Amino acid sequence: MVVVPAFVYGILRLVLANIVLAGMKNQAQKERVIDFVKGSTPWKWRKSSLQNVKFNMKSELPKIEEEIFLFHGPYDQHHPDEVFEEITKKIPKGRYIYMLSKEEKREILNGVIGLEFAKVTEKEKVPKSLAQFEINLKREK
Repeated sequence: MVVVPAFVYGILRLVLANIVLAGMKNQAQKERVIDFVKGSTPWKWRKSSLQNVKFNMKSELPKIEEEIFLFHGPYDQHHPDEVFEEITKKIPKGRYIYMLSKEEKREILNGVIGLEFAKVTEKEKVPKSLAQFEINLKREK
């Protein structure tokens, strides 16, 4: 992105996306990425890409003071379960919930999770229906 002008990216973005995604077997995820690329604004894409190169999220995770829930479910070879566990461990009050589901049910699962959280109070923290899927993480001291 450093050497590619934004207008060139705008012209070639779908060609480049299809080349990068050529070997991806997960058709639903591939379609989501293509839709994302179609909707991108070239100059904004370039600017955010350049900023992301400089940003190290992992060093910021221990600074998060709020309780954060991370969810994972559908198998994804590019984002294995272990990655989400490690990220959650770095957040002091991070909680990890793993709900195995099929890829095509990902959006429905996200809706169910949101609905279940809408039913609880701040005191309850996590809905009973989701608590059974929480992974007890062993954090290093």
